[in-house]
Amino acid sequence: NQGDANGDGRVLFNDLGFINTQIPSSPVADNVRRDINGDASILFSDLAAANSRVPSDLVVKPVGH
Repeated sequence: NQGDANGDGRVLFNDLGFINTQIPSSPVADNVRRDINGDASILFSDLAAANSRVPSDLVVKPVGH
């Protein structure tokens, strides 16, 4: 996953807020965008992974995520 949690095509600070509202969540489905690292949980590690990509150019979400 590229870090685009809200599906707007970019990784910005609003993605962090979108992830933060769901911490902690486990287990989550594979297609949940807020699970940035793909471990079936929404945790602070997902927040950190997205934060490392702020701001980004347009990103494409991989198929199946």
